[in-house]
Amino acid sequence: MKIFPVLNLKQRSIIVVAFPVICQLAFVILLGFRLHQIQNYMQNETVSQDIIRRAYTLSNVIINQLVFDYSLVEGGSFISPEVQERQWFSLTADVSKFLSLIQKDPLHDQAVKAFNLAMEEMNESMLGFKQLMNQPDWKRLAKRYHSRLISKAPGWSKVIDQIVSVEEAKVTADSAAIERSITALVGVVGVFAIINIGIALLLVFYFAKMISNPLTRIRNNGKLLSERKPLLPVLEDAAEFSKLDSLLHVAADDLESALSRNKELVENAADIILSANEEGEILSVNRSCHKLLGHNPEDLIGAPMHSLTVPEQSLLADEQFRIAMKSEKPETFELQLRSVEGKTIDTRWSCLWSQSHQKMFCVIHDISEHKRIEQMKEDFANMISHDLRSPLMAMHNSLSLIVAGVKGSISQDVQTDISRAVANLDKLMQLVNDLLDFQKLKAGRMELDREHFDARELARDTKDMLGGFADGKRITLALPEKELIVDGDRRMLLQVMTNLVSNAIKFSPEGATVTIGAKPTDNGFELSVADRGRGIADENLERVFETFEQEARSDEKQGTGLGLAICKLIVEAHGGKIWVEPADKTAASNRGSLFRAIIPARDGNTY
Repeated sequence: MKIFPVLNLKQRSIIVVAFPVICQLAFVILLGFRLHQIQNYMQNETVSQDIIRRAYTLSNVIINQLVFDYSLVEGGSFISPEVQERQWFSLTADVSKFLSLIQKDPLHDQAVKAFNLAMEEMNESMLGFKQLMNQPDWKRLAKRYHSRLISKAPGWSKVIDQIVSVEEAKVTADSAAIERSITALVGVVGVFAIINIGIALLLVFYFAKMISNPLTRIRNNGKLLSERKPLLPVLEDAAEFSKLDSLLHVAADDLESALSRNKELVENAADIILSANEEGEILSVNRSCHKLLGHNPEDLIGAPMHSLTVPEQSLLADEQFRIAMKSEKPETFELQLRSVEGKTIDTRWSCLWSQSHQKMFCVIHDISEHKRIEQMKEDFANMISHDLRSPLMAMHNSLSLIVAGVKGSISQDVQTDISRAVANLDKLMQLVNDLLDFQKLKAGRMELDREHFDARELARDTKDMLGGFADGKRITLALPEKELIVDGDRRMLLQVMTNLVSNAIKFSPEGATVTIGAKPTDNGFELSVADRGRGIADENLERVFETFEQEARSDEKQGTGLGLAICKLIVEAHGGKIWVEPADKTAASNRGSLFRAIIPARDGNTY
């Protein structure tokens, strides 16, 4: 029948602590019992020695008293009855003390009776002797009493000798008992020392079997788990340790399943996923490298990452990898790769250096199709520029001349129709211009012409361009008052301000105020436009800057949907950022909108 397996860890801990405590307590009790015995023997020995000492003292006192009485009777010296009485009372007191020590001992019952009888006789003799001293011939009469007392002396001496013999025997017995007890005590200490060693060995075995061994087993399984090796079998009959080891096995199974799923995801991903060491050598790569480049994954292990690129970009690749290793965030860049067949493939790399793993993790996405589409967009924009913009401009100029009366007078109805056509042509030309600007900005082909100018001039130019539009809705344009010299492309920043202010006027109620702001920041300057319109829903605050996105803030959509996207590209071309937030965050409705654009200073200059 097994006992240990049914005990849990708490019960085992109690056993480990309680068992030696109980043993030590038993040892202390036995030791105390032995010491108490020794103490009793020593006390009895002390009492017996005291009785022997008092017996000898009492014998001497009695002999001295008899000698004194004899010399008193025979010598004829006189002593007063009071002195004689004190001496007898002193002797009586000594005898009484002596009797108090032995009267409770059954071995001295006869001696006690003899002493009591002797004391009675002594008292009678003392009284008779006291009476005789008042008579003229007291000496003759006192000899009779004295002779009687002397005749009792051998009996008293014999009684004392008996008492001494008994006490000496008791002293001898107590001494032997003390010696035996000390010997037994030494034996008990030795036995308990051996027992304690045995208990220690037993507890070591118990601890090793029930606690240390399971912990070692669990530690080994943990090490095997970290090394992704098969675990040792689950512990049996080890209470909580079995549960803990079972959880470790469950975790190992779950980890293996998760790793298998992750491996399947990596191996079946459409993008190339690889890892590399700090020297840029490939450590692992998924099967997509064969689909995209024609390389077998095994052939690329140990090869430098720049070997995948076209030769003219190998140095650029090494530079990008070094930048990624120094960065704490993912770095994205584009490289052209060379396939086994010699085909050039455009790719976008996303790389992250893991300091803990000392590895570079990279995801390589094929953007060849994206590049092809971008080229088509660029070709389309060029087509618009050459094949559509020029005819539209010619039509706009011709109709403008007709409206101006250069070609002769026309009726009012015809003028109205032509004016409407001119307005529609303006919108078409604005759309074409927006498309061209957007395409150039997105492709990074629009160069900045940065210069220093006063931000108030930018605000005044914006008001001059949109003043008529604002007056039509009785909108007031509030301009900044303080001078602020900034650095940027004035024409492009004017386009940003006109787009933002135009939207603010468009979505503001009649009679409202649109505020144009400009202020310095820690490392640059900020341009802002605030209105008191309906505002933008929180979920659309980011989307409004996307291409062809319009916030439904009015009854019908107006414009091309490119204005805010162009503003975002212009601000980012300056290295800045733009966002929108409610102008009044506490208002329940008509919160308005506050567009803010931060433009950093060039070369660390401040304003």
